[in-house]
Amino acid sequence: MRMNLTEEPIAPSIKGHGDLILVVDDEAAIRERVGDLLEAYAYQTLRAESGNEALKLLLQYRGSMKLVLTDMMMPGMDGLDLIHALQLHDASVMVVVMSGFDTEAHRNVLTALGVKEILPKPVAPGLLLQTLVRLLPVYACQVTNRTLG
Repeated sequence: MRMNLTEEPIAPSIKGHGDLILVVDDEAAIRERVGDLLEAYAYQTLRAESGNEALKLLLQYRGSMKLVLTDMMMPGMDGLDLIHALQLHDASVMVVVMSGFDTEAHRNVLTALGVKEILPKPVAPGLLLQTLVRLLPVYACQVTNRTLG
């Protein structure tokens, strides 16, 4: 998958607040481009190439990680297995899925598991950033209040 970071204008107001996001994708180019994009917009990232590696990072950064952005089709522990493991180890972490496979049944399963958003793959940078801003505003406000207060 090729993600062209200049394919659409992104509003300058779309910025993160230092939230820690785990990017999980077995394709290095996608993982790096998504991670670099998020960091350019004031998010912190960790990157994992597999579900197993993602789970290790989640346990290591438990309590700090706000969101996991994961691919579904990966060798070994796939995205679905990872979502189940996340629920067991830290149900407070939000999950956003990137998937090229999208059916109503697939969406229903993921929604039932608590997935907050299912984004098409390849995902447009603006859509990804808008989704994160929408999902993380409460935490962003808490950080802002703590910093200013």
